[in-house]
Amino acid sequence: MINKMLYYSERKEEQSPSSLIASGTTDSVYLNTGSTGDSSTAARNISHLVLPVTRDISDKRRMHLCTVLETEYQAYFQILNRAINIDDVDMKNSIRIASSKCLNLDMQYILEKSNV
Repeated sequence: MINKMLYYSERKEEQSPSSLIASGTTDSVYLNTGSTGDSSTAARNISHLVLPVTRDISDKRRMHLCTVLETEYQAYFQILNRAINIDDVDMKNSIRIASSKCLNLDMQYILEKSNV
């Protein structure tokens, strides 16, 4: 069997790496790990994974995951707030989605910590 590979860099591809992985089009993902102009890559063999994942996590585990990712949400909303191509509608939609996925988090507190 030919080992299918995907090289993903900062340039836009026709399909995202995650969509190619989910569709089974690739067995390995090569990510650009170097600084600008550096062609260093790191490979992760995913051929042993059964994709796409179709199971949901339990509510208890989702709450735990959300709690662990709280600081990541803060960083995410800071980035969205600074992005020039994200308007108020996009921001509100992102907040709504995050709030619906992580009911145990106080999104208002996270937004205040994020200076949004």
